[in-house]
Amino acid sequence: MLRGAAVAVALSGSVAQAAECRSDALGTHRTLTISAADGPVGRFNYKRTLDLDDKEIVLTFDDGPMARRTPAVLKALAEECVKATFFVVGSMVAANPDILQQTADAGHTIGTHTWNHAYLTRKRARGQRGPQIAGGLQAANIVLGEERRAALSPLFRFPGLGRNAELDRFVADNGLISMSVDIDSRDWTKQTPQQVLERTMARIEARGKGIVLMHDIQARTVAMLPDLLRALKDKGYRVVHVTTDRRETEVALARLEEPQTKTFQVVMARTRQKLIVLTAENAARPEKPAPALAAQVAPVPAAMPALAEPVRLAARGFEEMGLRR
Repeated sequence: MLRGAAVAVALSGSVAQAAECRSDALGTHRTLTISAADGPVGRFNYKRTLDLDDKEIVLTFDDGPMARRTPAVLKALAEECVKATFFVVGSMVAANPDILQQTADAGHTIGTHTWNHAYLTRKRARGQRGPQIAGGLQAANIVLGEERRAALSPLFRFPGLGRNAELDRFVADNGLISMSVDIDSRDWTKQTPQQVLERTMARIEARGKGIVLMHDIQARTVAMLPDLLRALKDKGYRVVHVTTDRRETEVALARLEEPQTKTFQVVMARTRQKLIVLTAENAARPEKPAPALAAQVAPVPAAMPALAEPVRLAARGFEEMGLRR
């Protein structure tokens, strides 16, 4: 167990949450801040896990963000005032930058899960570990930008939970914290939402505490999540929100620079243009001012019409960079 992990309970946040949440909501019991020195964790892969008391669980979701599915997960969590950790895939982030921003704005922790969910222990992926791991981290960094970077963490999860000693060293040497799981819902297997609910609760009850793995891209998970959260409340479980020190995120970003592969550069160039469009759309809504863009994204001129010009500019940008396909 990680008795050296720093635990922080944000009292002001608890007061604010109490004012906004239903009295019978599950809620977030406390915040646990961990550092690189505490990793790796998760008994599925490692001998130690997080320093949790009995009936304390950490909710984690892999493989998103995905349109329709992830927003529904965010809604279910918000209704119960629960904070979770999302291990996002870089290519999914590029496809759905607005959803990642919504996840960060909701106060969840953002971890990463490689660029395109490559199984790094397979022989054909041996030379991809650097670009894959860096790609996931940097894609999230680009989309979150400076304004939302506090949500980005050095938490990392291997796709398929497949790892070995060499990969563990690479992750640790580059400032990331490998977080495996204690309780696998196996929601990716063919089963009904009710079966996912029953399996997950049975495994939580058997272990009594730990890191729970789910997938925000699975329709069955979306369907059963509200019932799972209520069941956790009824059974007396408490949710712990895992966070990290932003300085450690900066270390990982510095060590794992943007991949120079054509695929990453092409996709993220398009994503940067999407961010321009998103910002223009937000600016067109007086009740919801646009968030500041990251330094990597060019500002939208003040005189630019709300939608037509950003779309035209985006298309022109692809042509100028030779990226239109």
